[in-house]
Amino acid sequence: MVAETLARRVERLEQRMSALETLPAQVADLGAHVANLGAHVADLGGQVADLGGQVADLATQVADLGGRVTDLGGQFSQFREAVAVEFSAVRQELRGEMQAQGEGLRREMREGDEETRRYMRVLHEEVIDRLKTIQEGRPKTRLR
Repeated sequence: MVAETLARRVERLEQRMSALETLPAQVADLGAHVANLGAHVADLGGQVADLGGQVADLATQVADLGGRVTDLGGQFSQFREAVAVEFSAVRQELRGEMQAQGEGLRREMREGDEETRRYMRVLHEEVIDRLKTIQEGRPKTRLR
């Protein structure tokens, strides 16, 4: 029994020794994997740095756009004020022109009214003269 146990133990030790002999190769493979991962990490670090630069550029561009929007707001406000002033001036000019035209039309209407009245008087006088002429040619009759 002891011999058998000893043989088993020796066999196990030999298996372990075989496994230990492959250990340096496995460690070397792990070292290569770690080095490869280190290169990937360094590459990712560069990409992160590039992205950081891009974000900084974007922040600068956003700040520039903010300034432009503020400038445009001021320009729009000035434009709105200028348009309001111009519309007011046009409105006043049109009012003046319309008042002048209205006064001219009223004057023409009064003159036309006067002319119409004169013509009506002339026609009235003609009608009265014709009625007189008609009355002169008829015999006088009494009204009942």
